[in-house]
Amino acid sequence: MQINSACYRMRKIGPDINGSPIMSDVREIMAQHPATLGPEDTLEAAWNLMRSLHIRHVPVLKDDRVVGLVTQKDLMASLTNVNFLTLPVAEIMVSNVQSVAPDTTLSEAATILYDRKISCLPVVDPAQNVLIGMVTESDYLALAVRMLKREEAIGA
Repeated sequence: MQINSACYRMRKIGPDINGSPIMSDVREIMAQHPATLGPEDTLEAAWNLMRSLHIRHVPVLKDDRVVGLVTQKDLMASLTNVNFLTLPVAEIMVSNVQSVAPDTTLSEAATILYDRKISCLPVVDPAQNVLIGMVTESDYLALAVRMLKREEAIGA
């Protein structure tokens, strides 16, 4: 299990009120170096990680490659299992994970999220095939808020 809470919370979101350029790709809104789990980590570890970092999605890595994704929703669905806390993440993770490259446009990534009805996308370096970030619905909402505030400031 790898934890980097500072990177999860300190995100650059959207243009500022001073008019910095509008962003064009997911690299600019993604959370860098996200917390991760291994397939053998327990659901208890996943639950504790999500709770402590206030996150809802955790990529699952094996040999530095994304092999799955576990979400808060997945954890809640498995609560009925008597051995919930001791189950490995591999038992409930989604293993067919859609990912994007850091230079994927914001509109392309948003379309993937919307069309596939998913709430996050791991961002993978295409040259090395390793996880470098995560982009979520919340990142897009934060971007929308920043853009709306900018519009209000310009229009005022």
